[in-house]
Amino acid sequence: MKLTQAAMDRFHEACRLGSGPRWAAEAMVFRGPRMLAALLGTTREAAIITAAIGQWLGRVADAPRGAGPLCLACEYEFAPPAPPVAFLIIRPRTLDGAGHLIMMIGICARCVAQTDECLLRIAADTMRKMCGGDLQVLPAEHRA
Repeated sequence: MKLTQAAMDRFHEACRLGSGPRWAAEAMVFRGPRMLAALLGTTREAAIITAAIGQWLGRVADAPRGAGPLCLACEYEFAPPAPPVAFLIIRPRTLDGAGHLIMMIGICARCVAQTDECLLRIAADTMRKMCGGDLQVLPAEHRA
């Protein structure tokens, strides 16, 4: 499952800082207790993330073999009945005007052993290659 160019452009535009090439996003690794809290939470953020996980899993179930999403850190392809054990969620630094725009990337059972810092670095490097420009990916704890 590949991200369409239109979807990537929309995400990139929502993350843009001013009119130049700089843009910022925040990233969170959802695993274990944090993922469970999001799935069981009653806040707006929990509802958005829970819905996004459900949509992601639905798209995986519908994807033909060879067209499913890959793990953030390796070439493992997700397909039923083996869902990710964690997710990396990237979203615009501010949600002003961005609605519920979230980019989700699954993390397989082997790669989940890596630290959040390592997974965030992999995500930032991947996003820079995909979008170019001056990207700043911040952990969610640094939200303004």
